[in-house]
Amino acid sequence: MNKLSEHIVLAAHRGDQAHAPENTMHAFERAIRLGVDMIETDIHMSSDGVMFIMHDDLVDRTTNGHGMTHQMTWKELQALDAGSWYGPQFAGTTIPSLEEFMAFVQATPGLWVNWELKDYPEVCGQDFALRSADGLLRAIADYDLTDRSMLNSFSSEVLEYVAAESCGEMPIHGQGVAPTSRMHGKATRAPQDYWDWACLYTDDHTIPSESHYAACKALGIQPCVCIKDTLENYEKSVHLGCRMFTSNDPETAARLLRELGVRDI
Repeated sequence: MNKLSEHIVLAAHRGDQAHAPENTMHAFERAIRLGVDMIETDIHMSSDGVMFIMHDDLVDRTTNGHGMTHQMTWKELQALDAGSWYGPQFAGTTIPSLEEFMAFVQATPGLWVNWELKDYPEVCGQDFALRSADGLLRAIADYDLTDRSMLNSFSSEVLEYVAAESCGEMPIHGQGVAPTSRMHGKATRAPQDYWDWACLYTDDHTIPSESHYAACKALGIQPCVCIKDTLENYEKSVHLGCRMFTSNDPETAARLLRELGVRDI
């Protein structure tokens, strides 16, 4: 955790989605070639217990299929085309299983992953959501990726659960600090008691101000942002104390951070 925060971190948001379909191996492989420190990705579980990579609860936006992720079997999910929506050159791209992605990460020394748990109790039920969380934690242990993993969720219930189960072995990443928190569900713990990182948001979608960073500092939480990749935005964010940029366009983000003298690759 401390090693990760020694420098400003560049994370690829669902891979390099500026040049390949999000949350596919194409996007992940391209992000790695750009030299990112971390990949942020999203985890779901199929109806028959297979863990896989996708952002939405519905498969409709990023595949040629229809339906809720937690109501589909892995065989049904495997049959979907997850690339044609982005461009014909990606036709036939499949949804990555967690195992496929884990093997890729394991073979990429030094790469961190920000695992966002996307099975929410209010969508698929508490039992399913926590079994999904357990599936991710088991896989992280099985692939020996504990020391390169960060755990993330918009669900207070899920985030509290994985924080307790992981016993402080992995950094915890929350979503927003009051009054612009994006967390939902019942919370029983205060963020400062177990969060290590927080993505900053504003109500009007502008760049977080000094007060947002001050709130993180007061709570002992590292601040990060996912904002439009412009030199002005990045310069202001670095000045205010941003420690991690999660970017939809990591190629541009890396260039901007190099221009600002805070990144050498």
